[in-house]
Amino acid sequence: MQVIDYHIHTGESFIGDKNPHAAGTWEEYLKTGKEKGVIPGNSNHAPHYFGRKDGKNIHPEEKEIIRSDKNWEYCMEQNLNFREQNKQVQFGLEIDFFEDVTAEEYIEAVETGYLNFKKKSLKTPLDYLIFSNHFVFGRVFDHTQEGYLMAKEEAGNDLAKMIQGYWENMLKTTIMAEEIIKKTRTKKIIIGHFDLIKIISLFEKRKIDVHEGFKGI
Repeated sequence: MQVIDYHIHTGESFIGDKNPHAAGTWEEYLKTGKEKGVIPGNSNHAPHYFGRKDGKNIHPEEKEIIRSDKNWEYCMEQNLNFREQNKQVQFGLEIDFFEDVTAEEYIEAVETGYLNFKKKSLKTPLDYLIFSNHFVFGRVFDHTQEGYLMAKEEAGNDLAKMIQGYWENMLKTTIMAEEIIKKTRTKKIIIGHFDLIKIISLFEKRKIDVHEGFKGI
């Protein structure tokens, strides 16, 4: 039986991020995977190809550091080269669900936009997409305590409303994924971390930055 871990990121994707949630290189992941009988999924966070007019879905540091053109193109080049050299490796991207982005816009991005911000054609079809929801009411709620509190404020400090908003977004993500896969060259779409909702209880109980000191996933 072939085991694939699709949801893998590398430290190169988070250069300069004060709370990096990945470390290591593809070569290290492949070596460890071979030892454990697991094939790594060569995935990476896609840039925020879309931006809300009110700017709510953009981290302050994101444009300059985390997903700048230069770093994104470098990471994509590393990903593609790595798959060419290791044919058994799967190649994919993790993209964010935004409440105000249509399926048609996602389809255009998947087919022509995600190689870089200049809409160059992605000649190599993706083996898969991870379609994830990191936003509630337009705020990134899972990364820092500050972001979580901003999302909570958007929900009127109503935890029940916030949780309902999360699950509504997850349902929309699943429905939209079906439409995207029908109209793109993507072979499969994986809905990312259904258990992300548990972070709400972590923030409420611990009142800490959940990624502080975290070295990888």
